Amino acid sequence: MNTLYYGDNLIILKSLYEKEKSFIDLIYIDPPFNSKRNYNILFEDLIQSVENGKKTTALKEAFSDTWSNVSLSHELEEMQGLDNLNIYNFLTWNRSIFSDSQMSYLTMMAHRLYYMHKLLKDTGSLYLHCDPTMSHYLKILLDIIFGGTNFRNEIVWNYQTGGASKRHFARKHDIILFYTKSDSFTFNYNEIREPRTVKSLNRARNPIGARITIDDMDKLPTDVFQMPALNPMAKERLGYPTQKPEALLERIIKASSNKGDIVADFFCGCGTTVTVAEKLKRNWIGIDINHLAIGLIEEKRLKPLNAKYQVIGFPSDQAQAEKLAKESPFDFEQWIVEYIFKGHCTRKTRDGGFDGHMAFKDGKCIKLCIMEVKGGGCNVKNVREFDNVIKTQRADMGLFVCFKKQVTSEMIKHCDRQGFLEMEGESLFAKSVPKLSIITIEEILNKSFPSWLGMFISNITY
Repeated sequence: MNTLYYGDNLIILKSLYEKEKSFIDLIYIDPPFNSKRNYNILFEDLIQSVENGKKTTALKEAFSDTWSNVSLSHELEEMQGLDNLNIYNFLTWNRSIFSDSQMSYLTMMAHRLYYMHKLLKDTGSLYLHCDPTMSHYLKILLDIIFGGTNFRNEIVWNYQTGGASKRHFARKHDIILFYTKSDSFTFNYNEIREPRTVKSLNRARNPIGARITIDDMDKLPTDVFQMPALNPMAKERLGYPTQKPEALLERIIKASSNKGDIVADFFCGCGTTVTVAEKLKRNWIGIDINHLAIGLIEEKRLKPLNAKYQVIGFPSDQAQAEKLAKESPFDFEQWIVEYIFKGHCTRKTRDGGFDGHMAFKDGKCIKLCIMEVKGGGCNVKNVREFDNVIKTQRADMGLFVCFKKQVTSEMIKHCDRQGFLEMEGESLFAKSVPKLSIITIEEILNKSFPSWLGMFISNITY
């Protein structure tokens, strides 16, 4: 089944290889470029709005493009045990010429590229999207892992967006390195032929004046992709900072795979690869370490396509949920608030008595719901305190999330006494909803929410 994985791609790559060995037809990856930038996405800051009386937006970090936190010594030690020792030797022998950040980045990439090569079928292909700051080092790694004879193209994606400079030539391209696992591979050149211009067709007449044949009306593809980057008004734009156009992935997937093949993206970001693979009737795998990316792909990409898929990496039963709550309380809160309810988590400490909030549309109005998530013990005192926070924040309603075994009759009674919020719009789900509700982890795991929660399909937090 088509699958989205949430988690560290190295762990998942190892697991896939142990279970499946070589089974993937095409891999496209667009990893962060080691630019030391933090990438952010916008969300509606309704908490701030109720304080200043106007609609505002704020930034939330989606991912960090910095690799100084990679466990360098641990990964290098692991790589010393791989069957291709040349990878380890290249990194360690040249360590003095790399900065700590570069060394961490290249080690991270080398370790993962090793397993990607293992997962490819003998007829499989890999496309690595990178910028000129790291492409020369990555090409050496790929030569070591795939073999220099399996290098096919250095593709230049040329675009017209971006600024100009009086200090150097305008930077208007990215590099995509194309490798195959063997000399036998899929390349459907007829699928990606480009139409000739009228001028070039006239020049292509043969010496006796006859026009070229119909087979030559479209020219064979070159290694320069003249293709615009996404503009700010593009319909497919999701606000994800490194989003690539679907047309770029369409050309790559059509060229190097067939219907029914398996396409994988192990840094899938906002999901352009899996979206195009779904549209082109390929099977697919996507991995990302950010829960916001997984939620965005589901909500904005796959849901409109009515795609059938599974998500692996989040708790799927009570034992896993309890383990996450105990070992990583903030990750537990993020799973509930930002993945399940598509809301926004507040800061880790001193959160003001609530863990997150979301905004949703009610007709022409925008309503605010705040959430409190309890992974451990709780009682009616906690519910009363949260009720006071709802009033202090001037929120329209609140959700108190906990395990079923923690819910008492007093907690339920207190919620019932708070009454209902009348919906102003023509909701298909309910004319009124509770101002304060208890939602259990068991309901979330079993997807047995109260029917009125369907109103959150109009969630506009992100």
